Amino acid sequence: MKILYIITQGECGGAQKNVVDLAVGMREAGHGVVVATGRQDTVASRWLFDELRAAGFRTALPTRLLGARPTGRPATSPDLLIIPALRREVRPLADIFACIQIIRLVRKLQPDIVHLHSSKAGSIGAVAAKLAFVGVKVVYTVHGFVTTEPLPTLTKTFYRISEFIASFFRDLVITVSARDEAVGQAQNLIHSRSVVIYNGVDQAKKAGILPFSQAREVLGRLLPADVTALASNRRAVGVVAGLYPTKGLVYLLEAVKLIRSIAAERDEIRQVPVIIIGDGPLRSALEAKARELDITDQVFFVGAVDDAYRYLAAFDLIVLPSVKEGFPYVLLEALLAGRPFIASRVGGISELADMLPDGVAHLVPSADPRALAAAMVKFFHESSPSSIRLPELFSIEHMRAATFAEYARLLA
Repeated sequence: MKILYIITQGECGGAQKNVVDLAVGMREAGHGVVVATGRQDTVASRWLFDELRAAGFRTALPTRLLGARPTGRPATSPDLLIIPALRREVRPLADIFACIQIIRLVRKLQPDIVHLHSSKAGSIGAVAAKLAFVGVKVVYTVHGFVTTEPLPTLTKTFYRISEFIASFFRDLVITVSARDEAVGQAQNLIHSRSVVIYNGVDQAKKAGILPFSQAREVLGRLLPADVTALASNRRAVGVVAGLYPTKGLVYLLEAVKLIRSIAAERDEIRQVPVIIIGDGPLRSALEAKARELDITDQVFFVGAVDDAYRYLAAFDLIVLPSVKEGFPYVLLEALLAGRPFIASRVGGISELADMLPDGVAHLVPSADPRALAAAMVKFFHESSPSSIRLPELFSIEHMRAATFAEYARLLA
């Protein structure tokens, strides 16, 4: 079996982690794998290929601007390819070129399955793969429909039309939550067979998670020299997220400000440090917002950190205030580290929370800083659960087995 995975961009995120896990698993099972992504203009955008190279994948350079071909290695040897015109932004001319590039790529590789991830690749890639006329099966994994994002009306309309048209070119839609499947069906964006397959993490990663004191020591070095927040506070809140509008971090900042008015004057929660791990286009705006709210003595942006999951044990609580999600890996990693979380009731988060013991998951409405502040105060006033475990349903083995079974069903 030969699989071509296509994703719009290579920055670290849930969709990219899913691609890595599937591509590595398929390769280990002896199948041919090619992974293609859009242009890599920054160090962050090379994360996907860096992870795959570390797993033994090799880069094959494109021979022409409007197409790429493998290097002639055997079919079981994977390649990493760049589709130059594939961008996250809506750019009609570039999108047409991206479609042409994908058609040429599919014709050259002639894979059995083209597995698409992220909205832009999922729309353009589905149409292009079928227009290549080589008989491929098209699979699309939805990591949260883009139509649920806080986007301008014109942009959202464009994506909705694109998703609708592309839905007729897909043979299978995989959603990472039952909620996404319901959204897709309600919005008439699924016209093929669909199945829910939750994201899964490798339980072996637990061995790499640093213990409390060591994790705090490492993270403490990322703070300004005159800040001793992690050293002087026995409590701390952690956030691991890309600094994008969908992550709702502005509501967390407002919640931190509100906590000072909700909590009693001598309550330690008023000074519990909030460490935000991650980077993105909103960093400057969020830092400015923190200054405006006068909470820079409590909220700290430490930027992107490699393998951030290794430091989650430094925190008493993980917070994810997103306004849109598919099925966030960071919450699975938090459970792997034995840490409870507060998160917005979006995407598949409710489905995860329903499978956990009381006290582990605390859900709040999205875009509601007052509810988030109240939940954080309540958490620190209650005793934390003594034992937290990741349910087997969210293991990497389960995710891979379920996906590979769907591949076999398509090709039967």
